[in-house]
Amino acid sequence: MVARPSRNNLAIKLSIIIPAYNEAYRLPVALDALRHRVNSSSTEIIVVDDGSTDETVTAARRAGEWAKYLVVIEHSRNQGKGAAVRTGVAAARGDVIAFIDADNATDLSALAPMIAALGPNVAAVFGSRHAPGSNVTGAPAIRGLMGRAFNHVVQIAAGTSIRDTQCGAKVFHAPAARVAFASAGIDGFAFDVEILRRLLAMGLNVVEYPVRWHYVHGTKIRLTTPLKMLSDIGRLRLSKTAGMPLYIDTPYSPELALTVDAFSSGAPTNGQPCRIAVLSDQLLEVQAQLDALGLPSRPRRSRSWPDFLGQS
Repeated sequence: MVARPSRNNLAIKLSIIIPAYNEAYRLPVALDALRHRVNSSSTEIIVVDDGSTDETVTAARRAGEWAKYLVVIEHSRNQGKGAAVRTGVAAARGDVIAFIDADNATDLSALAPMIAALGPNVAAVFGSRHAPGSNVTGAPAIRGLMGRAFNHVVQIAAGTSIRDTQCGAKVFHAPAARVAFASAGIDGFAFDVEILRRLLAMGLNVVEYPVRWHYVHGTKIRLTTPLKMLSDIGRLRLSKTAGMPLYIDTPYSPELALTVDAFSSGAPTNGQPCRIAVLSDQLLEVQAQLDALGLPSRPRRSRSWPDFLGQS
């Protein structure tokens, strides 16, 4: 639905994004844990350093030497976790895109079953500390109370039964991730809620998977963070059109599918009507590809997510 990053014929099946801000101490532990949970020959590790002032970049490169495909991206200034994950999604080349936190709070034994839970009717799997079967240890009581209250507000704002939007372990089919994160507007911790709302508005199914989670000291959450998150969620609730992409309706073509993700009502086949979401700075490139294939290339801008999907 948005233009894909070039794979260069790489055998990358899974891209894992780790947003990191001043994580020189904790990041090596997370990368070492990840090393025992993935196939290094087909997994891309993307560490996005969000303007750190410590040795996070050096630690990432040293601790990630085991990875065949290691990408370290640096933000010149601190922009927020949402911005860091969005940068990672834009660069990811795998068929499945995941992100985890640098603090290693979530037991990564859940990663493989979360990926396995993706399917034709499941676009994303959210790790959950509140789903039946989950286990949470070490968290201060005030943090647990704040988390439950925040999740209740999110369920109302997003219109979802998802119990935990903020757990730092999520996996996506790559096309769903790219369109959900494209032009997303929240840079801070509430970005998960925006992404969830976009996925649900597109009619894509999101499920939870119970995880084991242990509180790790050094959290970036402050007492004022929930207030900022609630403010961001309020803006989401009031806006039905924020970040709407341009789109092009065109018949599906296998040649086109090599470079863009095409959204359709089912598994697309040759000639079936499909819709492509296009970022403004990629419009000319995508139009040139469509013109070369003799396909319609006129862009439109939708007024809402249902409009994007051709729904009433």
